[in-house]
Amino acid sequence: MDGNVRHHYDRSVDDVLALVTDPDFLKRRAEAAGEKSVVVRVDRDGARMTIRLERDVESSLPGFMKKLFNPTNHLVDSQTWDTSGQVKTSDWSVEVAGQKRVQIRGRLSLAPASSGGCDYIEAFTVSVAIPLVGGRIEKYVLGETESSIRQQFDFTVKELGSRGA
Repeated sequence: MDGNVRHHYDRSVDDVLALVTDPDFLKRRAEAAGEKSVVVRVDRDGARMTIRLERDVESSLPGFMKKLFNPTNHLVDSQTWDTSGQVKTSDWSVEVAGQKRVQIRGRLSLAPASSGGCDYIEAFTVSVAIPLVGGRIEKYVLGETESSIRQQFDFTVKELGSRGA
């Protein structure tokens, strides 16, 4: 299943990129979402940047998923940024520790908007290799992922606003 989320920020690509790749910001954002044991690592090598964000996430699972998944899972986000050029991109994946049957992968772009500011575009795919219920789980994970991204937008807007123009 595929998802796509877009958002416009009234700040430059460089301003948004600096924030969404800042380890302190990423930790605060995860903790504000109720995530625990948050560890962030950012490595920079020229125009390439890698981010690893680990955390424990508690979910209120629907009944059909309770026998297959724990309500608390250790998630590992891996992002690889290309910061060369006007458009900044990140290929990313989220691994649910101990759960190889669920894959979440995506691509994020920060692009200058013609009206000023920048557009944040995130496209992602959820696939679940579990017979009979895989499609239902994909739909649930897709919705949770979209909801999480939208919460991240809200947190980022507040943080950008507090930093001034």
